[in-house]
This record gives sequence, C-alpha cells and structure tokens, in this order.
Amino acid sequence: MPLLLKSRLTLRFLSFVLFAAFSAQGIGLKAASAAILFEGWSKVLISGKHVGYVIQRYEFDEKKKEFRAVHFLKTNPESGGLNESLVARSTSAFKPVAYQYTSLADGKATLIDATFKGDKMTALVTEGKEKKTVTNNLPKGAFLSTFLGYVMLQGKDGLKKGIKYEYDGILEEAAIVAKGTAYISEEEVVAGIPVFRILNTVNGGKFVNLATHKAEILGTISPSAGIQTELVATLEEAVAGFGVNTSALTKLFGSMPKGKENEIARRSAMPPPTQKAAPATQTPQVPSLAPKAPASPTTAPAAQVAPQASPPTPPVPPSTATPAAKGN
Repeated sequence: MPLLLKSRLTLRFLSFVLFAAFSAQGIGLKAASAAILFEGWSKVLISGKHVGYVIQRYEFDEKKKEFRAVHFLKTNPESGGLNESLVARSTSAFKPVAYQYTSLADGKATLIDATFKGDKMTALVTEGKEKKTVTNNLPKGAFLSTFLGYVMLQGKDGLKKGIKYEYDGILEEAAIVAKGTAYISEEEVVAGIPVFRILNTVNGGKFVNLATHKAEILGTISPSAGIQTELVATLEEAVAGFGVNTSALTKLFGSMPKGKENEIARRSAMPPPTQKAAPATQTPQVPSLAPKAPASPTTAPAAQVAPQASPPTPPVPPSTATPAAKGN
C-alpha cells in the first residue's frame, strides 16, 4: 500500500493540501460558526523520526445539525513531501453529506469532490489532467470513516473494553466503501490519561488507536508501516522546523487552529501538582504508544455500527461537556 494511503489510514479513527483548489471551490468555514468538539496538533513519526505534522478539528454546527471534520497533513520531502487536506460533512445521525479531499505528493495532485444523495455517492476524481466520475451504492449504515470515533461513542455499546464494532466506512482518500472492524482490546493510562487501545482493521491495513473516553485520539500507530502520530500540547511542538502557512490554514479551517481543545493541551495548561520525591530506587514509568500484543477479538461481542434512527443530541465542546453515547 503506498505511503500516501497508509498515512491517511493511520489517521483514520474517529481518520490534507491544494489550497488553491479549495479556494477555487469556495470551501472553508466561518470562524465561530460551530462548536468545536476536538482540535489538536499531532507529530507524525516514521520509525520514530519526526517527519511532519497533522492538525485536526471536529465540530458540530447547531444551525445546520451537521458534524464537520477538517484535517491537514504535511511531511518533509524525505518522507514523500505529502500535503493532504480533508473537509467532511455528515448529518447529526452521521449520514454522509459531502467531502472534499486533496493530496499533493511528489508533485502529483489528486482532488476528490464527493456528494451524497439517498444511498448513492458520486465523486469527481481529478488526478493531474485526468478526470473521472466514481459512483458507489452505499450499504445501510455506511458513514464517512473520519467520523468513526464519534459513531462508536454514540453507538449502543459506546466505548468499553472487549467490544468489537463492525462497520462500512467510506474511505475518503480512495472514494470507496470498505468493511472494517474496530476492536477495543485494552483500557490503560497514557500520560496520566485513561485511554482505550483500539485495533482497527480496514482495507487490508491494521492500525492501533489510543482514544480517550470522549473519543479524543492521543495517538495512532501503523505497525507494518512504522508510521505513528502523537498528539501534543502546542503547534510549535508539532510543526518544529517543517513550516506552517497560517494564511492557508485559516482559509481551510475558517480560523487559525490553535489546537487547544483536547485533553493533552488542557492538562499542559494546568499548574503541575505537588508531588513527593520518588524513592531513589524507583524507576519512573514512561508511557508508550508502542503496540501491545492484541487480545483475541474472537470471543468479543460484535456491535454493528450504524447511524441513529433519530438524530442524537448534538454534543458540545469537550471543555464544557462530554458527548453522550447514544443507543442504536
């Protein structure tokens, strides 16, 4: 699988740039038009080396009753010089509305502009000077895969250890529908934050995601590709020396993303707690994103992920409330 697709699939849970293409189509968000559920900057690492960054935002538009996801990814020239962006919209019941995906890798550009009507997806795919139209009939309950985390959170079983979710996800970077399985194998603590370790298998790829009880992704791992993302507290830590175009990001997101609406950023802003010195013989434990040996999902109950029969109560930004898990 090409690095381009691996990088996108690694971010899939829940999860990039031809800004000229987006501007030409008028794509962008108005500042403060929706409640931000999650926003964070992440480092991208390949074989442990910092090679780029990702900025992600999830929000809910109360007026339109829509979820919206905006992502941007950049890696250095040695890692393919990827620039990718995604703007995706779904109803409050996670039925797909539309999405626009762009990528620029090694000088080759791809643009996918997809719309949905009933159970049919129509996508105009532009690769360089070539254009084609792709149509797909959607299985019942299919959703844009970038919203997987929130679909699981609001599913009948929510997020808890031992649950296996089977789903039909629309892979935005390929304009196809693929069956996937997300198995919650462990509940652990990373950087002092309780998280679920989720084993996600889709389109032939296997990935590990670390998600909080609010479905905030602290990190993702693709063991076979050696690609990893790690949520960090600040833009500076994620961007490092790779450069960031604030004007272009403002156009894409509707406002310059600060990346403060997440558990890592909130905790970093808190004063450090007073702690007693550890005994001299005690070795401090350092949290790791390294994948564990997966528990067998064969005995775990399966829950079919599907949009709600009726629209769920819109979640509000995690700084004021936790999105509630809803039953199917």
